[in-house]
Amino acid sequence: MPWTTPITWVNGTVSAASMNTEIRDHVNYFKAALDNTGITSDVGMPQVTSAACGARVARLSSQVIAHVSDTPLLYDFERFDSDGFHDLTTNTSRLTIPADKAGYYIVGAHTGWQGNATGQRRTRLRLNGTTWIATVMLDSITTADMLVSVNTFWKFVVGDYVESVVYQASGGNLSVQATAPDYSDFYIHRIAAS
Repeated sequence: MPWTTPITWVNGTVSAASMNTEIRDHVNYFKAALDNTGITSDVGMPQVTSAACGARVARLSSQVIAHVSDTPLLYDFERFDSDGFHDLTTNTSRLTIPADKAGYYIVGAHTGWQGNATGQRRTRLRLNGTTWIATVMLDSITTADMLVSVNTFWKFVVGDYVESVVYQASGGNLSVQATAPDYSDFYIHRIAAS
């Protein structure tokens, strides 16, 4: 059934045919739209969320990263968090999928590195502490600060968590920056329910 523009009601226009067209058919149209997204009962209704479902977190200070060591970044500032994806006191490296928010997400991180022309810089996204889901590694060729960005599209279930894990091979300790223009941010944004 295609969508039809609703009529403007006036006195004396109520009939069985108009009620079927204007009420029944439009309700059926919206029900079909929900069915197409997999929401077929009241149990699925929590999957309906606004476009602003997600979080973006950042570091307010530098974090020292040891030479050739995979290190999860710890985030101490929430730019926004719509549904409790991040906790500022426990497991601050994680963005965790909250109850009723399983689905398809864009997730990514920007890592600002202290300037150093030696070795590689890597930022990876790690699922549940074990599975790499995206990686970007660059050779450092300048003494200027360096920004490494990574992102991916992923399907998550409730309780899954993702971390931004960094690595550097400069020969010594190197800091991840927290000031402009090299912010170290980490974000997740829900695209659709699963």
